[in-house]
Amino acid sequence: MKKIVSILLATFTLFCCFSCSDNKKETNFSTDESSIDEILTSEYILKNGKTDYAIVLPENSNNYEETAASELALLFYEATGISLSTIRNDELTHNDTAQYFSIGNTSLLETANIEIDKKAEGKNAYQITTKGKTIYFIGGRENGVLYGVYEFLFRTLNFEQFSEDCYSLDKAVTDIPLYDYSVVDYPSFPDHLAFTGYMNRNRGVMHRMRGGSTYTGDQMSIEGWIGHNTLIFIKKSEHLAEHEKWFSYPDQSQLCYVAQGDEEEYALLVDAMFERVKETIMLDHNRGRKTLYIDIMDNTSCCNCWKCVELREYYGCNTAQMIWFLNDVDDKLQDWFKNDELGKAYYDPGFMLQVSFYEQYTEAPVVYNKSKEQWEPMDESVIFNKTVRPTIAPIHANYQKPITDPVNSTYYSAIQKIAAVSQQFGVFWYSTNFSGYLYPFDTYSAMQSSYQTLYEMGCSRLVDETQNGNDFGMTGFHMFKSYLSTALAWDVYADQNALTERFFNGYFMDAADDMMKFYESYRNFSQIQQNGLCPNIGGISYWISKKEYWPKAVIDEWQGYVASAMEKIEKYKTTDPKTYEMLYKHISMERVFLDHCYLYFYKVNLGKDFAFYRDRFIADFRLNNITKTREGNYPLEAFAQTLMED
Repeated sequence: MKKIVSILLATFTLFCCFSCSDNKKETNFSTDESSIDEILTSEYILKNGKTDYAIVLPENSNNYEETAASELALLFYEATGISLSTIRNDELTHNDTAQYFSIGNTSLLETANIEIDKKAEGKNAYQITTKGKTIYFIGGRENGVLYGVYEFLFRTLNFEQFSEDCYSLDKAVTDIPLYDYSVVDYPSFPDHLAFTGYMNRNRGVMHRMRGGSTYTGDQMSIEGWIGHNTLIFIKKSEHLAEHEKWFSYPDQSQLCYVAQGDEEEYALLVDAMFERVKETIMLDHNRGRKTLYIDIMDNTSCCNCWKCVELREYYGCNTAQMIWFLNDVDDKLQDWFKNDELGKAYYDPGFMLQVSFYEQYTEAPVVYNKSKEQWEPMDESVIFNKTVRPTIAPIHANYQKPITDPVNSTYYSAIQKIAAVSQQFGVFWYSTNFSGYLYPFDTYSAMQSSYQTLYEMGCSRLVDETQNGNDFGMTGFHMFKSYLSTALAWDVYADQNALTERFFNGYFMDAADDMMKFYESYRNFSQIQQNGLCPNIGGISYWISKKEYWPKAVIDEWQGYVASAMEKIEKYKTTDPKTYEMLYKHISMERVFLDHCYLYFYKVNLGKDFAFYRDRFIADFRLNNITKTREGNYPLEAFAQTLMED
């Protein structure tokens, strides 16, 4: 049965949009830039403001397909003024004259005889194919079909999301030529997790930026715990009396992954963990989530029973027995997914068990092969199952240097070792200074180099944490960094210069030149910091709030760029107040850092202007909802209160 559905024109909470017609596409998101994947035809999707195209959905469409259709309709209308109808029909068949946007697994696709590329079947991957006059959006698991729609809108209407309140889109479009598309694209990191406050809050924006998923939205939890949870699964209060060997000797603060060498107790421990894992997967709040940590507790202890000591002496680490245990639990879990009727209902091809390589469990059981110049597992038993993924968080690395830089050799080696014993591994990366949220943190060059290295090493999961403590606004060009992180996680070989230009033109508009001068001047000064002024500034906890690191003459120069930027947008105050409000927020967000330096380091230099800078600083951080000065309970309002008392 055929149903025509009118489109809804509100799907996400977006405060403002604007046309940026000269923001032309310079490269697509494809990882294969040499391929020719679109050829201009003589046909049109839209001609002289008219179109016969309609959106086709499967009769029983899923959430991903629904969102893809609504976004296509919404943004097409905004760009052209044309309302596309949406057809739900499982009886339509392909013909070369029909004019459709086919979304997902439609009957059109079933009859179109289109060969689907294997690469388009992966998580968040997609294929865009033109056959006849119909454009087919074919998505792999998760958001693939939605990301395919965004790619099409990027190519045809210059749509690109830059932040929560800002995206580019051509307007008053009257003509859209039809291309013969043969596009296949997929993310460099199948599991890329956006760890930015505003993306965690607004998943619509996160998907528009191809952020993959949110950290909390992706992880299963047990009794409120995401990680560091083995003793939440296996509680001492329930098991210690009868199964003392399940717990670490002598302090019982971790599990003993070999049950102190008792094979019977070990089998019981594996069974108990498997049952708890099943229960956790079946919890309603975990439905649709893709990963479950079975993680060591957050302390520096490990088991020192005779068997663990023996294994530590042989393998040189504490992780061999952890690998065995997790693999044994996973074997039972995969059998449940495959052969149990209830388990089949909960099976998801993207599901992974995870564990952190952390504290006393950071070394892998490997040996160095000198002839091959690489790390290898000591034996086959210490290789993780394909569906068990270790993750590492090299928190002491220098993030302003690439992971391959000699200063990061210890951490690069640790990642290589984990890669040697895993078929998939994940990395927790960092892009901010957690002791100084307000300050810029120059990871812009190192980010792409490190992402490329991790991709080439086989990393499948990347979590890049920035100022997630500030949920709404981030200073120090961190809004740009969150955009850059999502773009590079999608394609580690993307043209970073083109991405930078697109962001600044889109996010700052008329003020782009001045804000680019500010950004480039900071990047140049960052080299002075790294090469002598404070060579340890790349550490994520290094105390960055020192006067000597931020000379007043440098801050004065940057204040000048911001002042000029504000002058450039003044015209919008009367002609386009909404655009003015948006741009004022974007520019003033970067000014918060500069005024903080004035008030924190150079208060005595301000003289009678102190009150002016104090009041502007307070107004700016409140306007942009910047709440913290650093990680933890360090509210910016507390600093403002000290200023008011002066």
